[in-house]
Amino acid sequence: MKKGLCLTPPCLSHVIMLFFHCVASWCCMNKLEFNDVLSSIGPLAADAYSQDMTVLLPSIVLPSLHFEVCTEQHFSRAESWPDTSAHKDGYGGWSWEDIYHKSKYSPKKFVIAVSSNGVFGGLFSGKLLTTDVELQFVQRDIGCTSLKGFMIPASITYSAILGQVMSRDVLSVCEPAPDIVERYQKSMKGDVNFTFGQKGDVIRMSVPVDEVVSPSTD
Repeated sequence: MKKGLCLTPPCLSHVIMLFFHCVASWCCMNKLEFNDVLSSIGPLAADAYSQDMTVLLPSIVLPSLHFEVCTEQHFSRAESWPDTSAHKDGYGGWSWEDIYHKSKYSPKKFVIAVSSNGVFGGLFSGKLLTTDVELQFVQRDIGCTSLKGFMIPASITYSAILGQVMSRDVLSVCEPAPDIVERYQKSMKGDVNFTFGQKGDVIRMSVPVDEVVSPSTD
């Protein structure tokens, strides 16, 4: 069975200890507390992404990524992104303003902004279920070329680490666009389970978070 990126034990242990109280009482967290958790995960996710991509693409100069909780400024700028739903990848065309407001007060939902080399260029969102972190929407501004090819692995890495911190065992991708199912599967790395709709389309992809991002066993 394939395993994901190995994080150094002190790094992962520090994060788990830091958020132990939050994990134990996540159902009692308010939105501000949850946003603090999301913000603190950002640097760890950026480091994990960088380590992972360096191994996979040693000859490529990788963009420097930064994760932060989405603000009104982010979704306002995203509203002007080109609608890519008619392109070959088949995703996009969502209202990030609606997604943002539906998650604004929920301590179970998250919307994360991604910047590449200091330029805001992507958003992804999801929510915490009982046993899963569910990734629901992922979009890159096609004008942010440095983020091309990195948005999906970045969102997968962040969501898997969120799952570990919040004691969720499974990372799920909800209704991936048909033409990028393989790209999600590659980024999820492990033994991915597929759920199919009546027409044979993939409506859910799931993998244990420890197969995406796992602590070192050295």
